[in-house]
Amino acid sequence: MMHVKELNDVEDARRKLREIGAGEKGVDIMAPKAIHRVVKVYSLDVRAASILKQEMLSLGGEAAVSWGSLERSCGETDVLLMATLKQYGLLKKKLLEQPFGLREMAGELDQVLSRYSSNPAPLTVGDEVFDWSRTYVMGVLNITPDSFSGDGLSGDLDTVLERAARMVDSGVDLLDVGGESTKPGSRPVPVGEEMERVVPVVAELSKKFDVPVSVDTYKVGVAEAALEAGASLVNDIYGLRTEGMAGLLADRKVPVVLMHMQGNPQDMQSNPSYDSVVEEVYRFFSKQIDFAIDSGIKRENIVLDPGIGFGKRLEHNLSLLRHLREFKSLGLPLLVGVSRKSFIGELLDLPVEERLEGSLAAASVSVLKGADIVRVHDVKEAVRAVRVADSLR
Repeated sequence: MMHVKELNDVEDARRKLREIGAGEKGVDIMAPKAIHRVVKVYSLDVRAASILKQEMLSLGGEAAVSWGSLERSCGETDVLLMATLKQYGLLKKKLLEQPFGLREMAGELDQVLSRYSSNPAPLTVGDEVFDWSRTYVMGVLNITPDSFSGDGLSGDLDTVLERAARMVDSGVDLLDVGGESTKPGSRPVPVGEEMERVVPVVAELSKKFDVPVSVDTYKVGVAEAALEAGASLVNDIYGLRTEGMAGLLADRKVPVVLMHMQGNPQDMQSNPSYDSVVEEVYRFFSKQIDFAIDSGIKRENIVLDPGIGFGKRLEHNLSLLRHLREFKSLGLPLLVGVSRKSFIGELLDLPVEERLEGSLAAASVSVLKGADIVRVHDVKEAVRAVRVADSLR
């Protein structure tokens, strides 16, 4: 009888080796050989790519380059590396002796592989420390009359507090307050009006509950007023592309969620198009992370959100969820918001008020694929689903 085993990481490989009685020295030697990783290197000088390919092949791994680089008809090429962790370790030593930027690449390769397999640094939000030992749940409080999900709470503070209390009782970890609908085709709300909706709610939630409060806004004035009122995180759908937002968050030393969106809420679903949605979102994150750090925001204060439903078609959303774990190599926490989204409606042919089961399924898969925070409307049900998914992960 034979049994194909699936290994997720080096520790998993160590366990399997010990199960058959392998000696500890053998475990140390063989475990890194059991884990295979595929790494993409972008825009490498063809001279460096040629050396990299030769070195990887000499170790028994694989390295794919463009045909143009082999013909010397281009100056740069992307490279796809395919090898075990053991082979990557040996490759790093070889690259440290090579020119054309390969010495620097060796350190980056080591860092990317390490980030992919480990938890991000802990995140402090208000008085709470998120250590990523489990998946956290962010509850949505839409203080709008036109929320896409039908749960808008416009101007009724008592109702907001009642809903928040139910979320807290159900085990929510974060309360996310938004004062502007960002559904497809929605129009911007004036800063003053958004502040009137959001600030009183943030102030009351901060006083009444121990759970940290996040403000969902891309407007600097609203973010600043909400932080003054007690918010301890900014959930920015524009990913720091609003002038002045990065500076504000750097000064206040508060965490930020960088979300990807193609276009803006008014036009984002008119004709979203990507050559490769995962690649383009990854590149956006890399660029905005560098911008945030250059602006004075600490790396450990950044959370990434691929922006499910924001400038994406059904196939784009599904691809991002299938490949969510690829973003782990950036070494930062991942927030995923799939709750009641239109792609679930497309898959099930159901209106927004009947998407609970689909939302829970998508959230659970997100957890299994590496999500660190899930943003939801139905907190009680989501907390239970996430607890099971965490156990399976």
